[in-house]
Amino acid sequence: MNVKKRRRSVIVGADRGGSGKTFVTAALATVFRELGMIPRIVEYEHVARLADILEGVVPRGQIDHRASGYRAEDYRNDDFDAAKFWDSVFQEDLIEGGVLFDTAANVMSQAVDAWHVSLAAKRLDGGKDLGFAVVATAEQYAAKAAPGTVEAIRQAFPQAKIWLIENLRDGEFVAAPSSYHELRKRSDVQVIQVPALKHKAAARITEHPLSTLSRITDDQLIEVYGFTWGEAARSMERIRRFAVGAAEALLPIVEWMGQEELANAPVPFRFNAG
Repeated sequence: MNVKKRRRSVIVGADRGGSGKTFVTAALATVFRELGMIPRIVEYEHVARLADILEGVVPRGQIDHRASGYRAEDYRNDDFDAAKFWDSVFQEDLIEGGVLFDTAANVMSQAVDAWHVSLAAKRLDGGKDLGFAVVATAEQYAAKAAPGTVEAIRQAFPQAKIWLIENLRDGEFVAAPSSYHELRKRSDVQVIQVPALKHKAAARITEHPLSTLSRITDDQLIEVYGFTWGEAARSMERIRRFAVGAAEALLPIVEWMGQEELANAPVPFRFNAG
């Protein structure tokens, strides 16, 4: 009997809002597109953002927004079946495979903790086709929460691939707790550092796809962001370098998830500025 091979999926998440989860998901989707692949995306968030961010990069029909139904107060209800709830959210997509997930704050750790006893976990062969991108910043709570999230993933899915995505937006992790530095040393966790864009308009600029930013022009900076000619001239190359650096940093995740597609139709990575 021929058994259909499950395609790999990646779940992006963190236990701290504002860590850059949606930015990382959009960046991964953009790199996929540059390599000639269009991923299916599930956005499990309170507010739909990815379809607008990825306009012109990923067709809207490939992005499935599902309003987050997770509520912390549910866990205080003795009748709440967490495993059943999270299976109803993710099970079908996890079993099918080939999905890039963007999850709301706290969703990743709550879901994987419940998956210890869930149907989804039992059907996923230890998570060998699952990847988890845990996003952290140097902000104290974000760095403190990451080790617990990774441990919950490893217990639920012993064979899953785990990346620790260090978003350097808030600086280096020198003041992070010792548990975080121990996490970085784990052989079963791959650390990826995403460069920061130090710019007064960074929040607005990073709402655009990396492919757009890597080729941004003086005129676009002036017309879209209201830069002066001098500001545009000083900023353009910095923004382009940031986009290319972020794309190259996240490339290993895309290569892991799209392994079969890239092997069958190899496309050289040409995410270059200009």
